[in-house]
Amino acid sequence: MGAESNANQPLSISAISAVLSRLRRKAKSADQRSEEARLLWKVGAAVVVGMVCSLRGPEIFLLDLGALNAKWKEGQTGVWPEGDPMAPGRDLATAPYVRLELIGEFKNESGTSTYAFHIPPKTKSGIEVRWWLRKLRKARQQEGYTSGSAFGHASGQVARQSEFDEVLRMILDEMRKDPECGFIHEDDDVHSNYSFNRTFRKSSENRARQLGVETSVQDATNRWRGDARARGQVVKRKSQREHYSHALFLMPETWRYGYCM
Repeated sequence: MGAESNANQPLSISAISAVLSRLRRKAKSADQRSEEARLLWKVGAAVVVGMVCSLRGPEIFLLDLGALNAKWKEGQTGVWPEGDPMAPGRDLATAPYVRLELIGEFKNESGTSTYAFHIPPKTKSGIEVRWWLRKLRKARQQEGYTSGSAFGHASGQVARQSEFDEVLRMILDEMRKDPECGFIHEDDDVHSNYSFNRTFRKSSENRARQLGVETSVQDATNRWRGDARARGQVVKRKSQREHYSHALFLMPETWRYGYCM
């Protein structure tokens, strides 16, 4: 997946918003049926998924398109919580959400594993989660796909992280050279310091710490890594119904984490 040895640096939530705004403008100005526009929509969606789910690059690329389409209407009729959704004791069980699923084969496990996240359609800073994922679905539909990898190509291949890194660094370099931007220092080496590999995971964790999100909420969002990192132990397989129920049970936690972005 193009993992790099350099320690990636995080971005502020304001810088993330600026990246998404620039990706949106570029995509809208391109031919909407072109590969260029589709790639820009995909990269924007990947940034959003990495942030709200606290994922590394290789994990982002496990997003399942079939599940995204099948569960697209789920959670749309939810009721937005009154007041501050981050307030202690706030009931989020009926909040609107988007369901995401990662699907893949993980070390120390046999067969295919699926991990679900229930995240808000829009975050505290204004990241439009459902909007970006709608663009992703449309881009993949134009390529003839409604299932498989959410971040794939018309050829049927899964996109490479290096392709997304190239687009990300192009945007960050533009921001670095823009005197009115202010989010990227002019001396910042964007090609060495930023990558889908860890930048958005670190950015997400930093944002959560800044807002004082409890460790338990972060742990709930990252619960699936316990299965992936069993370190030689046998992971007990859950049925799809058990997993689905567990993911819904954890929704208030994963929802709060995603919302704080």
